[in-house]
Amino acid sequence: MTSCAMAFLYPQCIHHASLLTAVVWVSARSSKCYEENYVPGCTMPVVADHADLYPVYNNITGRTESGLASELVVTATQGQLPQDASTLFINASMGKYRIITPNITVVGATDATTVAKLEVAAANVKIKNLVIQNLTFEKGVDFGAVELVDVAVEASVSFVPTPRQHVVNLDGARFDNITGGSIALFRHVGTVTCAGEFTTCFVLPKNDPGQDPGIVHATGGARVVNISALTSIYGNPYLVSFFAFNKEQETIEATNLARALVLPAIVAVLSVYLAHGSPKSPSAPPK
Repeated sequence: MTSCAMAFLYPQCIHHASLLTAVVWVSARSSKCYEENYVPGCTMPVVADHADLYPVYNNITGRTESGLASELVVTATQGQLPQDASTLFINASMGKYRIITPNITVVGATDATTVAKLEVAAANVKIKNLVIQNLTFEKGVDFGAVELVDVAVEASVSFVPTPRQHVVNLDGARFDNITGGSIALFRHVGTVTCAGEFTTCFVLPKNDPGQDPGIVHATGGARVVNISALTSIYGNPYLVSFFAFNKEQETIEATNLARALVLPAIVAVLSVYLAHGSPKSPSAPPK
């Protein structure tokens, strides 16, 4: 078995711990440090069997850098997020950022870290522990296994394909403990998970021949609302697909009109309707 003992003694070890690590255990006798998952699959000492071990809490907000090359702390308040790390920690509130790097994880340093605007233009992005006033996912991108976990939003978040895409791939996507607003999925394909008692996902599926429509699983009390089933109508987006499928300019104009008038209106109305008698969402993710 591989030990989780770190290569640095205390206090240097704290500066080389992952920012995802909340606690590092330190030996009072040897100053040796132990970090969970320091090596994948490593074994931590049993605290009850080692009276000399004591916890040292890793203060994310007090650090401006990580000892790991794969992690960066973002202290700027605006701009394109760095591309040379797989995990980014946002320390500054009220920033405006853009993500263009696939497979990146963006984490708020505290429960109250607030981003004024966050634009996502890459696949398989994970966003955790943030309050986001304006969260947008750029049309034209197949977002794949995107994840939003412990995220508070001030407006509904929508995933919409371009006319050229026709559908948007969200296979493996997960929306967990989303408060303040809803998730709207328009013509998605793939399997999506909506989780958490405050999370609501509105779905407007594709109904034309071709690729199978997407699947949405609800867990942990989340609500999934199929708009076409609720209203018994297909609405303007389906007229777009049927009558203007190969006419790009007409499709663009009709799609923009349908998106502007139909989907947001239905989502807004149903959000108010379904909120009656339901638990009130907090302004920030519960902890």
